[in-house]
Parts: sequence; C-alpha cells; structure tokens
Amino acid sequence: MKCPNCNFENIGSSDFCQECGFDLSIKSHKKSIHKELEEIEDVIFNPEKKKGGIAKLILISLAVLGGLFVLLVMWYAIFPEEDTPTNFSSTPTTETSYNDEWRSFTSTEHGFSINFPADYESERIPEELLDNGYSYSGIQYLSSPSDDEIYMVQVGDYDIYPSDYDNRIGLEGVVNGMTDSETSLTSSSFTTFRGYDAINFTLSTKGGYFAKGIAFIKDDTAFIKLYLMAVFNRTADFSDFGKFTNSFKSR
Repeated sequence: MKCPNCNFENIGSSDFCQECGFDLSIKSHKKSIHKELEEIEDVIFNPEKKKGGIAKLILISLAVLGGLFVLLVMWYAIFPEEDTPTNFSSTPTTETSYNDEWRSFTSTEHGFSINFPADYESERIPEELLDNGYSYSGIQYLSSPSDDEIYMVQVGDYDIYPSDYDNRIGLEGVVNGMTDSETSLTSSSFTTFRGYDAINFTLSTKGGYFAKGIAFIKDDTAFIKLYLMAVFNRTADFSDFGKFTNSFKSR
C-alpha cells in the first residue's frame, strides 16, 4: 500500500507505514479511496451525457451544408454550364398517300368484304326488267381517293337459276353493256376468279378516262349473282388494281 503521507510503497498489508509510521488503517482514508474508484467507474461505464450535444451536432451539420451550397454557387458562377442543344430522335415524316390508309368494308347483304383506298359511297340500283324477261337489281360501292380516281364494286342479282344461265355469254354481255358512243372496250379475256368464271377488261372514254376491271359470276347460290370490280382514272395507272381485287373475300 502506498503511504499517503510520504508516498512510500509499503509491502504487505501493514497497518503502519514502514517509512514514516503513518497509520494506514484510518477509515476515512480508505473511504476516500473507494469513493475515488467509484467515481472512476462511473466515468468509464456511465459517462455523463453532455447537455446540448444533439443541438450542437445539428448546428454543425447545417453549417457544413451551408458551406457546400456556397461553394456550389461559386462554382457555377465561375464555370457557368454551357447550353447544349438537345437532340431528339425523330422519324422523318413522309406524306401519307390514300393507298396507305386502305380500310376494310364488309357487305352483309351481298356476302363479301373488300379493302377500299378511302371512304366509300353506295348507290342502290333499282330493280329493272330486262329484255329477256328476267329482272335485275343491285348496288354499287364507290371509293374515290382523289378527284381523278374511282374504285368501284358493283353487285347484281338476277332472278335466273344457274342452270338456265350461260356464264360466258352473260359476262360478255355485261362488259359490252358498259360501252357506248363515249366508251370503248379496248381489251377483254376470259379467266377465273376464286374458282368462278370471270372476264378481264379495259375501257377508255373520250373524256380521257381509262378503266381496268374484272367481273365474275357466282353460280353456287339459288340465283345468279354478278360481281364487278373496276378502277377508273385519267392516268391509266392501275398499279393498285391487284391490291384492290385480291382483297376481295366471299363470306
């Protein structure tokens, strides 16, 4: 034990200092030593929280953020960001032609569908008594993508039984019936269309119009039904004729 009076290191558990004879068994002295140890333990294991610690931490953080903001403002003031044009990827626009907007049309009455290059108009053909005693009625659908071009579908119903009708003679009669003093038949040839007897034809008029068409007889119904598809224009450009006729579907 260290003597509090002379600081001599005593060996063993003597009650008196071996150097100066100081009484080492005084209770008040031992009590002060224990109290000092307790205070040391309190500091180590139960550190006292300093008042205002969180508040100071917040103030320090705000000060740091404020400093960074000032530095950022100074940076942009010294080195302003250059305006760079933004490149937007865009698809080149092209003029849309009517032929890019073909739309489907379905006739429930006559059992077919076809694609027209533009909106259509319809006109009903009133019933007519033919010279041979049979009656005929029908309807025609017209689609005009421009002032100088017409796409036409005409459907005719005859009260003739298929067994009483000669398809080729009937088709020739239909095509020749389209001619007059103003319209000439320039070509015609028999063919088939969707398995039916058909005829291809071209026409020209004195007014400067040209026409290309196909007509066929549907003879697998109770009565004869005629379909005629044609394109009329001033340029004799029939590049979309196949697109038009090939879109025809029986229902």
